[in-house]
Amino acid sequence: NKHKPAMNGLIFFKSSIDRTFRLVNSLPLIKADCLKFLINVRNQLDRDTLVKSFAECSRYLASNNLVVQTYAAHAIERLLLVRYAADQKLLAITKNDLIPLAQSIFDSSFRILTAERYYENEYVMRAVMRLSSSLHDAVLPYLNQLMDKLVMILKRSSRNPNKPNFNHYLFETITVLIRTSVALNPGVLSQF
Repeated sequence: NKHKPAMNGLIFFKSSIDRTFRLVNSLPLIKADCLKFLINVRNQLDRDTLVKSFAECSRYLASNNLVVQTYAAHAIERLLLVRYAADQKLLAITKNDLIPLAQSIFDSSFRILTAERYYENEYVMRAVMRLSSSLHDAVLPYLNQLMDKLVMILKRSSRNPNKPNFNHYLFETITVLIRTSVALNPGVLSQF
């Protein structure tokens, strides 16, 4: 039998991929491939590596390259779904891990979503939705800014609704924000 033993994803990631994550705007195709690899091996990584990788992905949303931005957004969304190995009921990346990065992720995401070209990026919108949901009540300080931008994007998209998945995640994000707000204070429902 000439099968090679399976490669340990964590060891390969730490020895090869992790070093490539340094400069945001250099070697965009290699960065995109590294992000794609991260997405594929995310369930094999330990919690510390996930949290560190999540922070790097948030930096890549600020890239000048559309492909890198898209893979970074996709990685953010996928990393937020990884379960903690010791207890599958818990997510590996917690609300407390997200709070320091939330503002920069929202800023970079909305810079992409409000750009003149390629603004209907469903991966970025899905990352915004997943981040909003994962923050739980910690999303409330961002509520007004998020709703203002989401309404602006909704108005823009309603003129020419050509990306149904983007529109779906846009409405999902609005729903998450309403649900979170109303769960903590039912009186705010009238504000929506």
